[in-house]
Amino acid sequence: RQSSVARSHNSADSDEEYIDTQDLKSSLWYKIGRFLLYPCKGTIAFIGIMGLIVPVAVYFPQTTNSISFDLLLPDNSPTQVTFQTLGEIFGFGMLSPYYLVFDGSKGATQSPMDTADAFQFMHDTVNQIAQLEATPLENFAGIAVLEGAMIPYA
Repeated sequence: RQSSVARSHNSADSDEEYIDTQDLKSSLWYKIGRFLLYPCKGTIAFIGIMGLIVPVAVYFPQTTNSISFDLLLPDNSPTQVTFQTLGEIFGFGMLSPYYLVFDGSKGATQSPMDTADAFQFMHDTVNQIAQLEATPLENFAGIAVLEGAMIPYA
């Protein structure tokens, strides 16, 4: 028995290839294709696949893009409760650091970031965020703020 799927004939004058049907019939895709050729079996397979897909498809539109692992946890799981408690004590930025990126090339002002107006805007923004629960000003660091101290432009 020849084990390759496609082999050339041994004759010197022929370059035709043939398919080894034994190998083909033992492949997974061949078996799936034969199974689906029968309407009853194909319908059962379709209903089974839809039974697996529909529960996911119903909740998919409600999902949002995030890198946060806590969206994957049940609301009252011990891990979720611990994560919430640590966030309330130390600040959520300590558990999942985030970055504020200021870009002065777009928007109403369109001014560079190395101006007094830009520094004032960054100070105002950081002060507003520091007003949120469990987000102390000391957690911010950057060109306009360092360990809670506002760095002046001049």
